[in-house]
Amino acid sequence: MDFTPKMLKEIETKNKGNIKATADGGTVKYLAFSGIVLIGPGHKKEYVDAVKAAPGPSNGEITVDKGSILDKGELTVTGCKGGRSEFQTALKKFTKKKVIFK
Repeated sequence: MDFTPKMLKEIETKNKGNIKATADGGTVKYLAFSGIVLIGPGHKKEYVDAVKAAPGPSNGEITVDKGSILDKGELTVTGCKGGRSEFQTALKKFTKKKVIFK
């Protein structure tokens, strides 16, 4: 599936909402492939199916550190097999939190 700019914006909006809805110190699941990162529940089934059908998608969890007034917080990502720069670029489209891969 080729993701259009409209689809990507929809994904970013859902991802941002799911990160915000995650409690400080909590985790949220993700599914990713080649710069397409689906964080948390509520993504369209066709998007989820397309990422799952891709060769070698990554899946894991993101632990959310909300930070403070002086600290933007962190997103700690586990399970990312590869394409970390693409993954980070996808996250940076909607958050200023530091991204850490473990």
